[in-house]
Order: sequence, then structure tokens, then C-alpha cells
Amino acid sequence: MKYDSRGPGSVFASGLTDPGGLAFDRSGNLYVVNGSGSGTIEKFDPSGNGSIFASDLSIGASSIAIDSSGNVYEASFLFHTIYKFDPSGNESVFVTSSLNNPTGLAVDSSGNLYVAYEGSHTIEKYDSSGTGTVFASGMAGPYGLAFDSNGNLYATTDAGFSPIYRFDPNGNESTFDRDGLDNPTFIAVAPAPEPGTLSLCLVALGCGATFVRRKKRL
Repeated sequence: MKYDSRGPGSVFASGLTDPGGLAFDRSGNLYVVNGSGSGTIEKFDPSGNGSIFASDLSIGASSIAIDSSGNVYEASFLFHTIYKFDPSGNESVFVTSSLNNPTGLAVDSSGNLYVAYEGSHTIEKYDSSGTGTVFASGMAGPYGLAFDSNGNLYATTDAGFSPIYRFDPNGNESTFDRDGLDNPTFIAVAPAPEPGTLSLCLVALGCGATFVRRKKRL
């Protein structure tokens, strides 16, 4: 579905099988994880015309993220692996981790990849070579990740009614929204909010897979 700024939705693409993670590239093309098992990453241009970008994904493919060079990263929840696809769709293993259950992915303005590990309660930061460090820890089931234009990272936790967390570029944690949603999962920062405000879009599974938009004055 495609929603305008006022909320009404329309069908953007159909015929997908169990669609999952979504991400846009700089040209406005939408990438979608499609199907469980040997699934695909579908690519849609701004008009909704679709093509297969990559196929034969690993079981448990969940979220994706795209860097400024057009490389696509895909998290395999069950195999604890992050795969990288170049702009032509060629696949390689970016990092195989002993940590548990990668879920949300996000790329910062410097090209570093951030990965939420639901099973080990950490957010890891990886440079372009795949070298990782712990960015944040101690969260109960971190899940969705998204950056704002100032480099702050927002994170949801799939742990019942939980707040939205915010981390500044140095990793300092604060609570952005204490009004917990029931099992919030994926999150995105809405573009061009009103001056002095930030708008977040979330999916809350505990609310019947409800799409929620939260706006807050900074």
C-alpha cells in the first residue's frame, strides 16, 4: 500500500507472497523482501513497475537496508547472517555473526551498517569492511532501526508495550516516546516533517499489524 501525507492508502504493488522488509534507494526505487524460504528481493520503480532484483534468498530473510552506493543489505533472521548485494544484484556474505537473530537494519550517512540483534539484545555497528563493534546493549529484543537527518538512531523493541529509544551519534541513549505500543517492530522516519518536529512511522504487531504514525515536537 502507498499512503499520502494525509493517510489515505492505495495499492502500489500486488501479487507478492508474504512481503517483509522495505527500503528505498536514492532514485526512489522501492525494494521489498518477498516470500519466505527461497524468496526474492523485488524492485519497484516510482510508478510501481516491478522486477526481480535478487532471488533464492536464505530462509528467514527479514529486513533490508540500502547504502548511498546502491548496495542492498539483507538480514537472515534464522542463519544469523547479513548478506550484501551490489547494485547489479550479485550476492556476497557481508558478516556471519555468532550473535542471535538479526532483525532491523539501518545505514548512516557515513555508510556504516547498524544491525539490531533481537536474540542477544544488542545493536551492532559495522564499517564497510564488515568489522563490527557494539553500539548499544541491554535492550529487551531490539527490532526496528531508523536514522533521522541529524544522525540520531531510533529503535523499537519487540517486547510488549515498550517505548521508542533514541541514540545520538555517540551512542548516548534516551527515550523518545514513553507511550508504549504493543510489540512495535519496523520503524521509519518520515521525510520533511514540520519545523521543530519529528514524525515516525511504525508497525505494531500487537495492535493487529497496525500502521502507526507518531509526531513529536523536538
